[in-house]
Amino acid sequence: MLLCLLAGGMVQAADFDTFVLQYSSARAEEGAVYLDVSLGLPPDDGIEKSLKGGSVLKFTVSAEVSRERFLLPDKKAFSRDYIWYLRYDNLTRQYMMLEEARAAFRTRDLREMLDRLLGDIRLICAFRTEKGAGYRIGVTVSLTRESSAKWPEQSLLFMPKDVVKPLKFIEEAAY
Repeated sequence: MLLCLLAGGMVQAADFDTFVLQYSSARAEEGAVYLDVSLGLPPDDGIEKSLKGGSVLKFTVSAEVSRERFLLPDKKAFSRDYIWYLRYDNLTRQYMMLEEARAAFRTRDLREMLDRLLGDIRLICAFRTEKGAGYRIGVTVSLTRESSAKWPEQSLLFMPKDVVKPLKFIEEAAY
């Protein structure tokens, strides 16, 4: 019986897809590298099921900026994780998105919240840029399950941590 439960969890881990990169643009200016990203979601209802099932989801955009160097390894100039938390409130029947130091965004429409989150992401990587230097920006986008309210049927032991498969891509910019 336990073997069947574990096997079911392993099969479920392969059921997710990845984010769709719709647009990405990077530019370097004095004192910062700016990255604009627009993402789309895979056609899957796993996000809604997870939220309505009591899970708190963590949406993370990790950016690492490296300065390109000739004949030497690239030099890491900046690294930061941008984090948003998503949850569903059963009492008010609203989805909630929490961002680092901003007021919570609440809505009854999951699609509206996801469009707001994924439609226009602007990352500002502030550091001392050098004239004539090229920069490589490595980005990883992930949506993971942080906690689950129901035990044991929705325990993190039986469900994959990734709700959507992480997306990785690289942009380049020169100053």
